[in-house]
Amino acid sequence: MGFTVIPNLVFLVISLLIRESTAGCSFPQHNAENDELEARIQPLLGKRYTTTDVSGEYLYVIGICTDAVDVTEFPGTNNQHIGVLQIQKVDGKPDFQRSHIIGKYNNAALSRGTDWILLEYKDGDQYHSHCNIENRRARIMITCDEEVSVGSETVKMFEENINKTDDCYYLFEMASSAVCPTKSTHRLLVNTF
Repeated sequence: MGFTVIPNLVFLVISLLIRESTAGCSFPQHNAENDELEARIQPLLGKRYTTTDVSGEYLYVIGICTDAVDVTEFPGTNNQHIGVLQIQKVDGKPDFQRSHIIGKYNNAALSRGTDWILLEYKDGDQYHSHCNIENRRARIMITCDEEVSVGSETVKMFEENINKTDDCYYLFEMASSAVCPTKSTHRLLVNTF
């Protein structure tokens, strides 16, 4: 009789673990609203993007709920859950010895507006001297654009917000039709006002 409780308990724990992650992302502060947001980013899961800052000094490699870099190409990154990696360029070429983890997808958060979703990766490398020496974090603002089909997205490095003592972040921007609200979702949002 007591043995039937154990399989049920194991099933419950496994169900909760599955519910709190989308592909590789883990959302420690998971809530009911995340289910809808996770469904909207589903077409982007596993995709990788690259971009540079305005000056061209840094290369950023971004993975959507997946490793930003291929572990076979970048030794030592296996099981680190790197969602965004910053690589300094030297003489126009990436110098992997001068890289920083900006955020990890195993500590992610989702939030939304009417036509955008913000995917945040936390637990990056610590800042050396500014931002209260906190860990870096990446915020990827994915905006709705019906004209940008899934797979044709590009990412722009928007800003590194470090001119304060804490809660610093790197902001990336990407447009995609994947996050556009469905007509029924949009109608529901409009009718609630």
